[in-house]
Amino acid sequence: APPPGSRLAELWHVTVHSVANLPTMDWFSNTDPRVVVTVGGTAQAFTPVVYNENDADFGSRLDFGTARREVYEAMFAMVSGAVGSQVSPAQLQAPGAWEEGEARFNGFLAGCRRFAHLAEGERPGAERLTAAVGASLHAARTVGAAR
Repeated sequence: APPPGSRLAELWHVTVHSVANLPTMDWFSNTDPRVVVTVGGTAQAFTPVVYNENDADFGSRLDFGTARREVYEAMFAMVSGAVGSQVSPAQLQAPGAWEEGEARFNGFLAGCRRFAHLAEGERPGAERLTAAVGASLHAARTVGAAR
C-alpha cells in the first residue's frame, strides 16, 4: 500500500534478484544482461546493465504504481491550463496504435490555440516536430514506472 498522503492509489514493488546460465552473446566477452519488466502491457521498468556477466546478480527493486483519481484529474487540469485548451485522456495516444495516435496528437495540436500553428501541414517542418513531440509523449505515457 502507498504511504499516507501519497499521490498513488496502488503501488507494486518487483524485485529482480538474478539471472543464471545466459548464453554468451557478445563477440569478445560475456553477456551484458538487463532485465525489463512490463506491467499491464505498457508500464516498463529496467534493471541496470551488468557488464560481462552470464550469471548476474541484480538485487534491483522496480516500482510501479497508479495515481489516485484526483491526482490524475488535477494533472489534466494543469495541462489544460498550460496549453489554453481542454485536454482529456481520450486525446492521448492509445498503446500500440502509433499511426492513429499520431493523427490524434495532430488533432490535439490543431485544437489548442497556443499550438495550432504546430499541427502537421500548417508550416514547413511541422511533420518532424509533431513526430518528435508525439514520440516523447508516447514514451512518457508508456514508461510510467520509477527506476
